[in-house]
Amino acid sequence: MEAEHPKRVDYEYERCGTRNVFLFLEPKAGQRHVLVTRHRTKEDWAKAMRYLVDELYPESPIIDVVLDNLNTHTKAVLI
Repeated sequence: MEAEHPKRVDYEYERCGTRNVFLFLEPKAGQRHVLVTRHRTKEDWAKAMRYLVDELYPESPIIDVVLDNLNTHTKAVLI
């Protein structure tokens, strides 16, 4: 610390664990559903898609899904 500089404090972020959040939105209907998992694996993503199809929209013939480019989002996991 020098006279011409104020005291500096460095912020240290401490991670206390992580979670993965899947968010299902249907804006026109005003609907949203959240599914939280402990990990971010391909199996978790497949379970989230199964939840979407079987639990949220079991009667829908077509469901449009918009995804990011995360490496766990592959169609091979769904087979």
